[in-house]
Amino acid sequence: MDRADAHERSAWAYNHRSQINDAQWQEMVKKDAALEARVKQLEAEKKGVKDADYMPAQFKDDPDLAYSDEYVDAVYNPEEIEEEGMGVGGWIAIIMIVLIVGGVIFFVFVKKWDY
Repeated sequence: MDRADAHERSAWAYNHRSQINDAQWQEMVKKDAALEARVKQLEAEKKGVKDADYMPAQFKDDPDLAYSDEYVDAVYNPEEIEEEGMGVGGWIAIIMIVLIVGGVIFFVFVKKWDY
């Protein structure tokens, strides 16, 4: 979106503000100090009506230009993210705890000791 002019950037930011996280928004405002004021002006003019499919004219014929190389690469070459779980060691620990607790219960409450 860096290649678009100020009007197109503000129109895009207005229409896609719900998809921009706070860190990205702050970075955009840091690069273009007047962006926030232009977006507020658009909010007042359009009364909250947004077009989620808005794309600046220069990107309509080739929408790939609107995305960074990293984003396009991630879309076409997704990496599987491993979920963190207990793993084998966690299950072994749970089994050991159950066995120890079971042994204590058995020897304290069940086993009849001869004195």
